[in-house]
This record gives sequence, structure tokens and C-alpha cells, in this order.
Amino acid sequence: MASYPRMIARAALALAALAGPVPTAAAAGPPAQPAALSHCTDFTVVKAGPNAVILVPSIGGNTRAFTCKLESGDRNAGVFVLQVALRECNFRANIEVDGIYGEHTRNAVIQLQSNRHITVDGVYGPQTGKAMNWPVLAADDFSRVLACSGKFPG
Repeated sequence: MASYPRMIARAALALAALAGPVPTAAAAGPPAQPAALSHCTDFTVVKAGPNAVILVPSIGGNTRAFTCKLESGDRNAGVFVLQVALRECNFRANIEVDGIYGEHTRNAVIQLQSNRHITVDGVYGPQTGKAMNWPVLAADDFSRVLACSGKFPG
């Protein structure tokens, strides 16, 4: 599996924020959907077991604000973790993991959307996130993929 040193360093810092209890969804029901999705700008580290985590695009770092989108032209850590998931766990997409949502990332998202029979628009959003397999990473070594069955936490 590929090594992603900068993401690993950032994610290690983010993991430290998980030392306390993991927040759970409110029992009052799902959050209201905004009229238009905001752009994902970073990622959140989500516990996937005692020694495992999943990194998911979000609005801000470690916010659990997963109702967001990524599209052509976006450049940020959210795109980076999306590219890792596409490359490692979704059709082994032949894309560069560089944090830039370019033509190859868009094409990989389109392939995933088409194969999962969801709206095909080349834009990553909540529907696409829920259709993806997410890499489950070792909590002590974010470059080590343990499995590709992590489900979208949102």
C-alpha cells in the first residue's frame, strides 16, 4: 500500500482529539439538509474499532460535518482522503493522491457512481460517500490499510 506521510502526520494529530468519548448522533432524527451543500475542506478521523480508524472528508478538521461536497477544482485534505479511498478500496482507481480534484479524480468518482447505480455527476457528496468502501486504517500507523470495508459514518 502507498505511504502518505503528510496526511499521516495530520491524521495523527487529529487522532489525538479522539482521546475522549466519540460523539454520537442525536436521537431527535437526522440533521436538516441545507439547501446547497458546502464544500468539504478537511477530514475527520472516525474510530472504527479499538485500534482502527477511517478518515472521511468533512467541513473543517475533526468536526464530523460530513454533509459536504467535493468537485473539480477543489484542493484540500478532504480531496486527499477521498483519493486514498478511491485508490485503495474502490476499483483501485489509477489516480494520483495529491489533494487536487482534477479530471482523473472526477472520472474515478463517475466510475464509482455508475457502478453503484447512484446519480452520476462526478461530484463527491453524501450519496457517493455512503456508496463507497472506506479504508480502515491502523490507528497507530495511518499508512497501513487493514481492510476496505469501512462504511460511511454519516
